[in-house]
Amino acid sequence: MKKLAKSPLVILVTLLILIVTFVDIIEKDRDFSEAENKYLTKFPAVSWRSIVDGSFESTYETYVADQFFMRDTWISIKSAGETALQKIENNGIAYGRDGYLFSKFVSYDVKVLENNMNAINMFASNAGGKVHLMVVPSGYGVLTDKLPQGFPSIEQEELISKAFSIADGSIGQIDPLETLRSHSGEYIWYMTDHHWTTYGAYIGYTDVCKAFNLTPVSYDSLLINSVENFLGTSYYKCKKLGQPADSLDYADVKAVCDIGGDVKQSLYDESMLNGRDKYAMFLWNNNARMDITSSECSNGKNILIIKDSFANELIPFLCFNYEKITVIDPRYYAQSYTDLLSEGWDDILILYNIETLCTNTNVVKIGF
Repeated sequence: MKKLAKSPLVILVTLLILIVTFVDIIEKDRDFSEAENKYLTKFPAVSWRSIVDGSFESTYETYVADQFFMRDTWISIKSAGETALQKIENNGIAYGRDGYLFSKFVSYDVKVLENNMNAINMFASNAGGKVHLMVVPSGYGVLTDKLPQGFPSIEQEELISKAFSIADGSIGQIDPLETLRSHSGEYIWYMTDHHWTTYGAYIGYTDVCKAFNLTPVSYDSLLINSVENFLGTSYYKCKKLGQPADSLDYADVKAVCDIGGDVKQSLYDESMLNGRDKYAMFLWNNNARMDITSSECSNGKNILIIKDSFANELIPFLCFNYEKITVIDPRYYAQSYTDLLSEGWDDILILYNIETLCTNTNVVKIGF
């Protein structure tokens, strides 16, 4: 004890650990991290089976990391330390050239991909051959010249090809990877976020138009609004010091959105531009179902779109090709997809980022 008393640093560290542990125990768990734009893991259910098969330990480890006291502050402190040590990554985000940040995607569960693709096949079979599937690559698969040396990643071309190889032959395939690569010298991907930019989404939109035999609206003919100082989820995961911000663009499109009876007179929730998660302004963030009526088109055509968040910047362009657009997000939509098909659609588009197809288990809902 006398030796311990002569070591104030040891006492201070011990007290700090005890205080943080105590606060961590009594602090209420958070549901969502606005900084990282993700839902946080809750305390896992305890069962004999989950303990034996190791799933409890794995989930508990993630829970502790997600709910740790002052998590966002510790990420910032860690980032400062990593920068001082001249490291080129932090918290799963690698620092690329010219200010680009890339999420490392090095493994996935092939069973999740197979289950998701089989669910899409089942949905397409029920839809009577009207379905097109668009698989959007991740930024690191497009901006190869921006990657840091030795960047670890799964080969995008192979992974997208694997997804399409599981797809039923009746499904139209839309692979925008090469089209996007041909524009890699332009501002098509955010530096600080995993999504493509509005112009990148427009490039993807032109491939959708080719698949559906549509005439794309000219980008130059649109009024584009621009908001500066946008920092996306990749930045908030790593808090890189001195990181340059993005500009967030959105096209002036006249349309009305019905979100479960709540009618909006715009495609965009511009109030989100005053907060941290500016990307959430597109299509009023992510909703179970949204019915859009376009004022830019009066051809009577409709389209059903089942999607993840990569579609949120692309859909406004389709308002120039369809009068009615219904948007479904399986993460939140809990109703029957068979009943959804009975509403009758001219066209159906399923749009997912390849990483979503490999990791998100909500996609399987499409098959029911």
